[in-house]
Amino acid sequence: MHTVGGRRGVVILAAAAALMSGCSQPLNSTGAPVGSPSGVSDPSMVDLELNHILPSAAQILTIEARELSAENQCYREAGLLSGATFSDPSAVPRYVNFVIQARVTYSPVWGFFDPRAATTLGYQADGSIGGFSEDPPAGADKGLVERCESSARAAVGGHHWAELLFPQSLPDGGPPVALAGEAVSEANRAWSDCMKAHGQHFDTPVHALGQWAKETTPSAAQIAAASADVQCKVATNLVGIDAAAQNEAVRAYVAAHEAAVEAYRNTVAGAAS
Repeated sequence: MHTVGGRRGVVILAAAAALMSGCSQPLNSTGAPVGSPSGVSDPSMVDLELNHILPSAAQILTIEARELSAENQCYREAGLLSGATFSDPSAVPRYVNFVIQARVTYSPVWGFFDPRAATTLGYQADGSIGGFSEDPPAGADKGLVERCESSARAAVGGHHWAELLFPQSLPDGGPPVALAGEAVSEANRAWSDCMKAHGQHFDTPVHALGQWAKETTPSAAQIAAASADVQCKVATNLVGIDAAAQNEAVRAYVAAHEAAVEAYRNTVAGAAS
């Protein structure tokens, strides 16, 4: 059984934390990233290179449906009359879209960036995302479930559909996280100074998110910290600077893994066609 938690904190810690775990070693670069967008004040203004190489929401949902169909074909061939089902099918597209958006709103480089949610939810995600589980049919023992799940993954290229939401599914674990470059470090310092003026003391935005994410019912103190956090990100253009640095890291990764990335994208396109 595959389960995705429905409580706010579980959603953040299970999905966003997976995004924030990074892909390999932090990128060490010097100099300001080329083309840093100025005045980034909303997640919709961030164009991530990562979104152009990972599968789209439509592709992932198509692969999810085909993987489930292949799994249930396996159960039918084993003589079972029913198949695997989702406890709440409507939660699946909500989860997919949340994780894609979380590449911006819960970043491994700039941490939390959701100005609309900060003033009411603090660092937490909207609980309406919901939770769901994928449950095997009655009568299926552990061995059969493992065999049918494995054959279903093979039928769609080798990855479980939910894995394709994360950069770790890319060849060689995906691109590095741009944490140590000069431009990112300078942006962090400017943000930290701004936060101190609001009575908040953090060295980096990731540290701020890490402190508050586990408080799943946001307190007034968490909301104050999150509100100051996004205000300081807008004031210093931290997200614009960091997004440019991360995009640079992704382009370098693609250039170094061109054939493998192309094969990955072809596999995904074939599974989703």
